[in-house]
Amino acid sequence: MAEKKLNLLADFPAVTTEQWMEKVTADLKGADFNKKLVWKTNEGFNVMPFYRAENIENLKTTGAVPGKFPFVRGTKADNVWFVRQDIVVTDAKEANAKALDILNKGVDSIGFKLDKKDVSPAYIETLLEGIAAECVELNFSVCSRRSADLAKILTDYYKAKGYDPAKLQGSINWDGMNTMINPIRKKKMAIAAT
Repeated sequence: MAEKKLNLLADFPAVTTEQWMEKVTADLKGADFNKKLVWKTNEGFNVMPFYRAENIENLKTTGAVPGKFPFVRGTKADNVWFVRQDIVVTDAKEANAKALDILNKGVDSIGFKLDKKDVSPAYIETLLEGIAAECVELNFSVCSRRSADLAKILTDYYKAKGYDPAKLQGSINWDGMNTMINPIRKKKMAIAAT
């Protein structure tokens, strides 16, 4: 005997928005729908507890595709993403060994978090030993005072290795807000400790 396949569209009748609202209102037992179920984002938009096809009928972006203006579904036409892992670097050789290990396991983007004292040509050369920079996205986080030094060191390193700049991907990151906020946090912690 063949199993009967469940077809939700055929087995259940269509329900109108009015019917949904009647059921929700009954379940709320007199509570205000807008106060109880509608919430507001930080930007001031109301978010409904449910949406239906009629809510998007007049939107101009429903036919948008990824990689096409107005980019409501992303700027990339394909679904290729980097798989990234960050490494807090305390020792260049250990971080290099970890990077090589995770690259062999499928990671194709690395974020090295460096201490400002470690920004030197020798340290970077040890850190990047055996890593094919044209085949992986390399990102570095360092304090703002050393970011320009790091950019120069990396530029010289890549030139010395003969890398094609057009094939290199990555970034040098520093958090300007963190630079401003950390002294405030430290001051508050010092006051709280007294």
